[in-house]
Amino acid sequence: MYEEVRKQVPLSSFLASILGEPVETRTGPRWSSCPHCGPSEHDSRKTTLSGKGEFFRCFACGSHGDVIEAAALYYRCSHKEAAAKLAGDARVVVPFRHSRRAAIPSSPDAGLVAEAMQKLLDAQVGYWDYNVVTYLTQERGLPMPLLREAHDKGYLRMLSSDVGIAASQVARTVGNKLLLASGLLSPEKKLPAIVYRPILFGFPGNDAVEFRRLPGESYGPKALRHGSVLMPWRWNEGKGTVALVEGLIDLLSLVAMGYEDEVIAVPGCRQWNHAWNPLLADRTVIIKFDPDGPGQAAAADLSSELQSEGIRAWVDCPKDGDINDVLLASLRRRVA
Repeated sequence: MYEEVRKQVPLSSFLASILGEPVETRTGPRWSSCPHCGPSEHDSRKTTLSGKGEFFRCFACGSHGDVIEAAALYYRCSHKEAAAKLAGDARVVVPFRHSRRAAIPSSPDAGLVAEAMQKLLDAQVGYWDYNVVTYLTQERGLPMPLLREAHDKGYLRMLSSDVGIAASQVARTVGNKLLLASGLLSPEKKLPAIVYRPILFGFPGNDAVEFRRLPGESYGPKALRHGSVLMPWRWNEGKGTVALVEGLIDLLSLVAMGYEDEVIAVPGCRQWNHAWNPLLADRTVIIKFDPDGPGQAAAADLSSELQSEGIRAWVDCPKDGDINDVLLASLRRRVA
């Protein structure tokens, strides 16, 4: 039912019907109102589309999702009721409520961060760094054809592993003005922290990126994330059961081992957004988070939450290490 509704009801058309006609901008249509928090006090373009028009995001309150999520927020009802209403089921009566929750002030830089991420991901199409590729293939065991697929999906991009060249790439494509305005570059710093992290994992919608440094580098934390994550990483969408994993590398590792059903990866074991639950409707979910304490605890909590909403889910964490460790062990056995 959910997939049929998404196919039959374009998100842009639904938003136009409830929010009015959008203003067309360089990056696509934008509205000054939101399905959740209502109209803005100012004439700001706070709701935008991404993911080829499949998802919306409000820069003011942070609401995001697909057409079913938009309807559920607007009519203040469950996802099931929202889907039925969009499908025109007369048996479902959902009262329209004019009251709106007050908008939660958000960072004024949210839209600027999204713009910077989109520019960077677009500019790095087709760019491959030798050191990054060597790390992902030799140390992580990921096959090159799979990396090309991830690149084609927009999930994988690279900066140069040479900091000087990376700084030039970022300055040329994003520009110092936008780097400063979005908060990606502190006025007291000479270079943005992202130039020290050449592995770029882009999220669906191109509004958010996880930047990771290569092993052996000691500049700050291993990973930084910028932008609002509209949707998790997905592979083999709609096929069979759904495996939930931590991070894009584990997703690619599971696919590399021959897993043919759908895989969804979250950027951290506690980063599942309940707005994504419709992705799991009528599916069987296997949670394969890391086997450490935080991962197992998060897996157990998420399993209980999903089951309480009628979603079939159970935990099957790897026994020794994460999924990438399992892939590497299998490759070592193959070599032996």
